[in-house]
Amino acid sequence: MNAGIYASLVLILIPGALPAQDLNFSFDDVNKFEDFTLHENESASDAEIIFGRELKLYWERRLSKLLPEGWSLDLHFTDIDMAGQMQPMRTPTQEWTRVYTDYFPPRLMFDYKILNKAGDEIDSGHAKLLDKNHSFGGSGKIARTEFVFAYELETLRKWLADKELVRTPSR
Repeated sequence: MNAGIYASLVLILIPGALPAQDLNFSFDDVNKFEDFTLHENESASDAEIIFGRELKLYWERRLSKLLPEGWSLDLHFTDIDMAGQMQPMRTPTQEWTRVYTDYFPPRLMFDYKILNKAGDEIDSGHAKLLDKNHSFGGSGKIARTEFVFAYELETLRKWLADKELVRTPSR
């Protein structure tokens, strides 16, 4: 049996082997969001599905590591203005597509709650994030190959990291 299949079986059969951190998220009416589509033939509802899928994956890979074990993060997005801007492409069909430039940074607005292992509220509020340095951080550009919403997810990661809920040991 190969190692990948074995590891998957262990995670399925032993619930304690899964990460204890939890992510819950929801959205206001995405059709009223400032700029939340990837292409002219895509609706904001399509973008919501893709964003949710990528947020879960990004949580597993990076965000959950920024919280102590057993803590959870609740997010309710009230607006998202994606990095870049919809522009017509110079093609015979003149389709509109998203073009990423430094001039249009990602903007996220959301209500949040951070809960500890016992379910006590540690922090809550409304966040308005605007990452003017989104293209200088490097990780957004690198992640673009894997995540459609790389700049937005990286903006969220920077916000959570700035809260310093998990202390790194000093050397």
